[in-house]
This record gives sequence, C-alpha cells and structure tokens, in this order.
Amino acid sequence: MAERVLGIDIDNTLARATDMMPTLAGIYNELLNLGMTPDEIEAARHYQRTFEIPQIRAFIQRGEDQRTLYYDARKEISANPHIYLDLESLPLAQEGVRQFIEQFGGPVFFAGYWTVRSQANAPATGQWLNNHRYPHPERLTACESPKDKLLRLARLTIHHNQYFTTPPGLLLIDDSADALGEAAIQLTLHDQFETRARRSGLLPGDYPIKELFRKSLVVGFGKDEKTTVYPAARLRIVSLPDWNPDTLAHVIPFIQTELGKPNDNRLDT
Repeated sequence: MAERVLGIDIDNTLARATDMMPTLAGIYNELLNLGMTPDEIEAARHYQRTFEIPQIRAFIQRGEDQRTLYYDARKEISANPHIYLDLESLPLAQEGVRQFIEQFGGPVFFAGYWTVRSQANAPATGQWLNNHRYPHPERLTACESPKDKLLRLARLTIHHNQYFTTPPGLLLIDDSADALGEAAIQLTLHDQFETRARRSGLLPGDYPIKELFRKSLVVGFGKDEKTTVYPAARLRIVSLPDWNPDTLAHVIPFIQTELGKPNDNRLDT
C-alpha cells in the first residue's frame, strides 16, 4: 500500500494570493483608519501576510487595544467569502496537481489541500477549488499556522499507518517551505510540543514525529532550484519553481529519486 501521504497548499501554490493583498490592505485601511495612500495599498502585494504590511505592523505595535482592533477587523474580513472566491488560479496548476496525483498515485495517498486560513473560510475555499476544477475539492483542511499544518498532516499520516506495509512519510507541496522547516525543528527539538500534541490527541500512538520527518519531503513551490536540509528535524526541501510541464518533467523524477533517499546526515546542496 501507499508509503507516503500527499498534501498540497493553496495560497501562492495554487492561488495567486499576492493579488489579494492590495484588496485586504484597502479594507484594513478603511476599518482601522490607517491613512494609507493608493500607492501604499498597491505596494501591499509585495507581502505574504497582512501583518507584514508596514502600516498594519506599526498599528499593531502601538498597543494591546490596537492589536485587538486588528484581530476584530481580521475576523470581519474572514467572514467575506468573495475575497477568496475572486482569487486567480496559477497557470497550469490544475494539470500540475493532476500529474502529481497520477505520478505518485501508487506510492502516495492524496490527502487533499492544506491551507493556513480560518475555518470560517473553508466553504469559500472549497468552492474556489471546485470552481477551478481541482481534483477532489472536498478534501480540504484549514490550519492555524505552518506548525499546526505539520501536526495535522502528521496525525493523518500516522493514523493511516495501519494501511501501510512500512511506517509512512509525507510529501507536501507548499510555498512556505522554509516556515515549515522551522516549524519542524521546533516540533523535533522541543519535546513539549510533541508531548502536548499527543496529550491533546493530535498525534496518536507512539510513532516519533522525527521518524515521520525522516521519511518526508517538502516541495517548495516557487523556490529556486536547490535542495535544503534541516538536519535537526531530518526534513528535506526540494524546489518546484512553477507548474510548467517542462518544469514538472524535470522535477518529478528528481522528487522520485529524493524520496528513495534517507534524510539522515545530509547537508545543504
């Protein structure tokens, strides 16, 4: 049976979320009276997260009251499904996802789409996947952070251990690969995270999370062609610059080769 679980991120992996940032900045500007100029609102597309936008970051840092106002505005914005429904799908992404499922259909169980969005956005996100004809749009999980994403995927992977001939690993395509690498280090170096996750039921059984990462591979979407290793977490990251068929023809065989290698004792290459 399958030896690895395949998960795919959405924002800036399948959906052009950077196009959403000026819209979000404009809404925050209105709700929080930030006084942003049209040029500053447009410049927001250069940021991955709203709290990274300088005017919003400065507002949050002013004090607890401002931080509360920011999170209140964030909840209000999250309740608007049109922000997510209007996102553009990245070129050739649908076919790229189908090819990954096809190419890894034997050794990989497709676990669906994993996104750092609030649960309130899940219906709109699922509708977006369906509207853009992505396979299995019903397989969707909303996560709170990269760390939460890793824990949830670990739980699913370990849960399916009973169906595998050997302990399974994880194959995750995500543009936030470096954030996932740092999260993996936290989870493996600080026992309290793993212990807390097991006590809460998020990580079942006694299968060590470091052993899971040793068998896992993160495909960093949009990254330059490079293989990065996080030795402390035993987690490797390889690059997938885009969904172009020529890129996939080169990267997929490389991924297949990398999946056959252990993650131990390897340095950046």
